[in-house]
Amino acid sequence: MPTKTEIDAQIIRLCKQNRKVEAIKIFKDYSNLGLRECKDYVDALAAGKTTDYSFPVIQNLDDRLIQLYRQGKKLEAIKLYKDTTKCDLKTALEYVENLSQPAAHSQKGHSSDSQIADMMDVDKRSFFQKLIAFFTGDKA
Repeated sequence: MPTKTEIDAQIIRLCKQNRKVEAIKIFKDYSNLGLRECKDYVDALAAGKTTDYSFPVIQNLDDRLIQLYRQGKKLEAIKLYKDTTKCDLKTALEYVENLSQPAAHSQKGHSSDSQIADMMDVDKRSFFQKLIAFFTGDKA
């Protein structure tokens, strides 16, 4: 995820190129704020004013993802990673699955490793149906 400084630089560059709508969209994508707040932020930045907005960052994201995965909340972990990093669904799925893999240096038979292995042994078709329903809001 780009830093606030990098996004601010991109917004300023776009404003100088008379591409303010693009700048607002970029900020909206990263901030999860409303359109009005994003426009105000971009306007202030373009006018050379200092801004005090800080991007929401989840501290220890990997720890939270592993915790959700171990609680059987794989879909929530994938959604959290996707929403936090603004990546696509496939990337989020791969990241969470790779993160949940037992480390090579872990002791064999450790309870958390076996729990993760059990959770990963799911019917893939059923999982993807649930994943699609989760992100589309379908109850099916």
